Amino acid sequence: MKQRIATREQALKQGLTNFFPGTLCKRGHKAERNAKSGQCVECRREATRALAATGCFREWAAAAKVRAQEAEAAAHVTPKKRRKARRRGH
Repeated sequence: MKQRIATREQALKQGLTNFFPGTLCKRGHKAERNAKSGQCVECRREATRALAATGCFREWAAAAKVRAQEAEAAAHVTPKKRRKARRRGH
């Protein structure tokens, strides 16, 4: 599939998320770039992989799981139970 060379301004006007400038990035990738940031998608992919190797996404996923469990537990509290808990001072 041949990519059409476009400018960042054209991509932003058309509401595209990525565009293909036809030039190399500073690390030598000939790939699409993000229209908003101008960052090469291959450079971003490499940075994400490096970050994932440090384990930061596992920590984020664990915290998200705890937040989801807390939200689910809070959803099961009825207004009647809430009033009762307030009266008891909880």
